[in-house]
Amino acid sequence: MPFKDKNGKAARIVTNVTDPTLTVIRPAAGKANGTAVIVCPGGGFQILAWDLEGLEVGQWLADRGITAFVLKYRVRPNMTLPNPGAGAPRPKGADFEKTTKALAPYRHIAMADGLQAVRFVRENAPRYSVAPDKIGIMGFSAGAMTTMAVVLEGRGPTHPDFAASIYGGMENKAPGADAPPLFVAAAQDDNRHQERRPLPKMV
Repeated sequence: MPFKDKNGKAARIVTNVTDPTLTVIRPAAGKANGTAVIVCPGGGFQILAWDLEGLEVGQWLADRGITAFVLKYRVRPNMTLPNPGAGAPRPKGADFEKTTKALAPYRHIAMADGLQAVRFVRENAPRYSVAPDKIGIMGFSAGAMTTMAVVLEGRGPTHPDFAASIYGGMENKAPGADAPPLFVAAAQDDNRHQERRPLPKMV
């Protein structure tokens, strides 16, 4: 579904994903460094910001020698938007908590797709000329929440080697001793919840 971002640039969002896929974006010949990153676009578990938080990020990584795998994870089916350019609804306060609970099953499904993506890339590392011990995952907004779920629940072949959570909600669960290196980007002035709470201290 095409729309224009706030700068008037044409972009696409994806809705009604029922079959997860990985889109591979490879570095130019001779530039690959053996690192792989699975990219999870955001969209409130209802849509996917396919260009802005998916393909464009994947190309940025590929330009720097990293093989990108953009994950089209499953989202809430039959989702229609009154204004496609506005993206997914952004509830606040009590409505935010209510919406979060309603979307919990889709968060679980997205996590399952993220875990399977890590497994797939690792099992097929030679095919894509990446190192099986240099497989990371990163995501934006809902994709960041998916990333954190993979970090917390991944075991063995589904355990990422590093991760990046970009403006996503924080999980109410401490990572284990075997947690991978993690980069978190968040903003203190994000007022979508209406009430402002201090960010947790990162160790």
